Amino acid sequence: MKLPMLWLSDWIDCRLTPVELRDAFTALGLEVSGISDVEGESVLDLEITVNRGDALSVRGIARDISALLKLQLKEPKFDSVSLLNAPPKIRIEEQALCPRYTGRLILGVRPTESSDWMKKRLHLAGIRPVNNIVDITNYILMDIGHPMHSFDYDKLIGGEIIIRRAKKEEELLALDGRVYKLDEDILVIADKERPVAIAGMIGGQETAVTSKTKNILLEVAYFDPILIRRTSKKLGITTESSFRFERMIDLEGLVFAQDYATHLILGLCPEANVGEIADLYPFPIKERLVVLRPDRVNKVLGTSIEQEAMKETLSRLGFGVSEDLNIKIPSFRGEIEREIDLIEEIARLYGYERIGETMPVSPVTAHFNKEYQFIERILEIMVGCGPLEVINVSFVGKETLTLFGFEEKEITGLLSPLSTDKCFLSPSLIPNLLETAQFNISRSNKNLCLFEIGKCFLRKDERWSLGGIMVGGIEKNWAGEGRTYLLADIFGVIKRLFAEIVGDEPEFIQSKSGFLRHCVKVSDIGIAGMGSNEIIDHFQLPSPPFLFELDLSKLLTLSRRKRYKEISRYPGIKIDLSLLVKKGIKSGAIARVIKDTSNGLAEEIRLYDLYEGRSVPSGFSAQTYSILYQNSQRTLMMDEVEKIRDEAVKKLKEMFGVEIR
Repeated sequence: MKLPMLWLSDWIDCRLTPVELRDAFTALGLEVSGISDVEGESVLDLEITVNRGDALSVRGIARDISALLKLQLKEPKFDSVSLLNAPPKIRIEEQALCPRYTGRLILGVRPTESSDWMKKRLHLAGIRPVNNIVDITNYILMDIGHPMHSFDYDKLIGGEIIIRRAKKEEELLALDGRVYKLDEDILVIADKERPVAIAGMIGGQETAVTSKTKNILLEVAYFDPILIRRTSKKLGITTESSFRFERMIDLEGLVFAQDYATHLILGLCPEANVGEIADLYPFPIKERLVVLRPDRVNKVLGTSIEQEAMKETLSRLGFGVSEDLNIKIPSFRGEIEREIDLIEEIARLYGYERIGETMPVSPVTAHFNKEYQFIERILEIMVGCGPLEVINVSFVGKETLTLFGFEEKEITGLLSPLSTDKCFLSPSLIPNLLETAQFNISRSNKNLCLFEIGKCFLRKDERWSLGGIMVGGIEKNWAGEGRTYLLADIFGVIKRLFAEIVGDEPEFIQSKSGFLRHCVKVSDIGIAGMGSNEIIDHFQLPSPPFLFELDLSKLLTLSRRKRYKEISRYPGIKIDLSLLVKKGIKSGAIARVIKDTSNGLAEEIRLYDLYEGRSVPSGFSAQTYSILYQNSQRTLMMDEVEKIRDEAVKKLKEMFGVEIR
């Protein structure tokens, strides 16, 4: 917000230099991003935080400065006005979205160029002057923080104002020259036939005040901040009015704004006829009281502020203060709700620099989160495997969901998306990993090995997942020739993870996926495979990506505490076992039988040869396993190992029809 020092002097007698004033604002928690000289006048550029809607006006800022410097805050005085016209007809159909609406008719106005003093103030504040009527509404907005709008009353069909939801496919040609398509989620100001303004946002051209306007209807209203925010995001428009409505304006100050604007208009058009104010306020807000405890204030701040000083501070800021410290919250401070908010107000004026630094005395109890510790362990293992960690925003677009086979009814949509291509919570880590790969490859970073730990969202589920991607390959280096990544590289990472977490080999089960080739299910907790041609084309990848994703909550249930054992001092016996196996029987199942029948002596089981061809019957494969048997207490004899091997072969034949070759 631009604050001309010339304008500030209308409210307080402040003799500070621009730099001194900047320091005063900083002490109050209002950041000054710059000081500029515009036509010989000093203008401060203020960064107002979202909770301080009251500070989005010259009066609001002057109130803070007057409280800090103990200056008198001036208040405008209006002469009494003879009311010659009846109030306008107004109807509110959506009281929850428009709790209060005021309107006043002023007949016989003369829209002309504004006075030099008003044009200068608006220009310094960054607002383009239009004509005296429009300029007065903008002046009120900047001066006291109340958005206003003026309608050409003669252009309102039926002479009535209706506050309602827009109808489907209604449109409005707005003052900015754009045509906005409306729907039932948008609140509009309408006459009997059409919308004439988007509530809290912008007016329409058809009822705009021009040089030919003679009669006007002045609007000052309060609209629901959440509604205005949603409308702003939906239509892609932000105005000075919407910016203030989003941050809550003073609900009790609407009539004051009407009288202020009327006073300024009559100063330019003394012959105009002024009507009564139509004030629709069906459910007035209740008085808000918060109890303040002086000992609590000093305990929180670490100070010794006197009770009377606290009262004086809050009084200067416009709070109502009683003897028993029941603090009445003014209507222009809608964000003040609790005692801690009052404590912050006292701290602002007391001065943060005056609060000493003390270490809190509090017992600290360690709390270990099992899920968090598990994720940290996964992170450590993955980094040890070589991939780089990435962190993506958990949003995806509709096109991406369709590509990966997700239905919209399964996915959680965002109420206020950042953009149209990021309007859903992501149900998988893989889409954003592919986008990250695409981004890097387009910038000549073509060899990628990445992983991400993050949350995935379905409509009725939220879970932690681990995703990974490999694209390109390993570059040539001093250790040897480079090579492209293989599907086995992804499997190797998964095997290492299982070895560390589960203490066992993962089970890879052949499966199908719309976006993966050579897809396998990983022990019923995830998938792995190579990206399909559609994936390669969509993300413009130079080579197939190798992908995996695991459900960490399921992996956590499989995890076991790592146990260490002494390396056997006795030699083991390694044998080869060649089997004839029907297709479809998993090597993991065979290895499990060999291990289960070994009486705990099978230390290592490895499938090292697989053959299909001549001398092997159709529908079968020849598989050769290397098995290491070892006893930690004594040296094994060959006849013992042969008995264990024969028992394993017998069990395999019973269970799977496996024959020894």
